Amino acid sequence: MSAPEVQVKICGLQPDDELSFTEHPRVSHVGFVFVEASKRFVHPSRARRATVRLAADTEAVGVFANATVDEIASTVAVAGLDIAQLHGDESPEVCRDLQQRGFRVWKAIQVPSEGAQLDDVRREVHRYATCTDAILLDAKPPTGAGVTGGTGSHLTGRSSAESHRTSPVTLGSWLAEFVQTMSALCCRCVDRPALTCLRESSAAEERIRR
Repeated sequence: MSAPEVQVKICGLQPDDELSFTEHPRVSHVGFVFVEASKRFVHPSRARRATVRLAADTEAVGVFANATVDEIASTVAVAGLDIAQLHGDESPEVCRDLQQRGFRVWKAIQVPSEGAQLDDVRREVHRYATCTDAILLDAKPPTGAGVTGGTGSHLTGRSSAESHRTSPVTLGSWLAEFVQTMSALCCRCVDRPALTCLRESSAAEERIRR
């Protein structure tokens, strides 16, 4: 059986960003950050100005960290989101509660950039395997970063590839070496920060190709 085609999620968009790049066939998702500590934070009502302009096949993902289920549900409705991506210490019960309310859920699992204990990563993946729609493997932020993800820190290809091989997985922090491990990982989507993509649509499209 052939590996699924890897697609791209551009995260950290702002309401007035140029969005024509979402028409690129590899761009499957775009993300909006609803974590106030993040410099990419956007208010739900402002995010909706962007979600209504997305290409028809592009889904909107909301990034949350330790918000309540009710807060997430409200933001999803106001912003017009398709998926809730959880980047905090949310328990499997929180994920399950959101799914029971009809929401699709991605859960981020932090992986240390150095000295990752693969058994610990596997254990976390299995904790969330039955209560999420996808797992995001994200590099653990440096000490004192003040946020729970999206810092641009890199995972190693080895740590990523060996952590999980059965459930849909997305990868944070782009590395060229990931291409060599995606087939084994069953990776569905690579997650890139919007701040690394130039605002002009032609430049953004070139970034996506690379």
